Amino acid sequence: MLRNPLAIPDLLLLPVTISHLARGKKIEEAKKNLSSGELGTMTSSTKRLVYYYQDHVKNRNPDIPKRVLFREYGVNPQHFYDKNRKVMNGFPYEHNTKCPILNDNEGKELLEYIRGNAEMRSCVTLPDNVTKATEIVARRKMIYHFGEELNKYSVKDWCIAHGICFDKAMTEYKALALSDQESIQKMFDNIRMLMERYNYSPSLILNMDESWVATEKKVSSHVVTHPPDLPPITHATVDGAHITLIGCISMNGEVVTPTYIVPSPLKSKLLRQNKALLLILCSKHLLQFLTHEHS
Repeated sequence: MLRNPLAIPDLLLLPVTISHLARGKKIEEAKKNLSSGELGTMTSSTKRLVYYYQDHVKNRNPDIPKRVLFREYGVNPQHFYDKNRKVMNGFPYEHNTKCPILNDNEGKELLEYIRGNAEMRSCVTLPDNVTKATEIVARRKMIYHFGEELNKYSVKDWCIAHGICFDKAMTEYKALALSDQESIQKMFDNIRMLMERYNYSPSLILNMDESWVATEKKVSSHVVTHPPDLPPITHATVDGAHITLIGCISMNGEVVTPTYIVPSPLKSKLLRQNKALLLILCSKHLLQFLTHEHS
């Protein structure tokens, strides 16, 4: 009996048959792994496949083409890849909103960075936060190792959403001078009480205020970030690098002669003349500035 000359020899079919059987065996092994252990407790087929492929190398799961298991379990490929991307970036599988720029651990690190600097009286700016956030995200996204930076508006929106405040920078000196409304009201109540109890005249009620002018380091006026429970303090002038100007007026409108406190470099007559301060009383204070303890 003559053989069909176009027929494929049985020996050539053998590798294909072996490959098909091996593949079928791997699929059965994969299905077994998917239905056992922690994966078997997951009700979502998509979630099971996401975590199967996340750990398939470490757990020695058979490396089955995804399309095969998509078809086997009726999983939507786009839904799988969306969820897989979030899990790979450190977000929980159940995270259903738009993927934020930082996952939970990364966000915690950025918040600690902002708070740590604020506690050291050196609040950081938005560009500082962008640089830090980019550095953090670069650990899982290689693109940020090559000059790419996170969008500053995205970082700002993230900071605001997590309670970070944006305010004009102040020195610690200015922050200490701030008073809340309750304290101010209490002060006026005490003044009224003293006037009524001791019959003080308006000429004995004095209002003194102080201001200062930096002589060495210009104070920054940029906007910084800070937690709501900490002031937006940035660098302060170097010790003794400002002149404290003091004005005083009584309740009945009498003006007390102005005075000022100077740092050591300005105590000479020549330097005071250069600053046009000769006609104002001058004193040298060891601390270079006034506080409520030394006023």
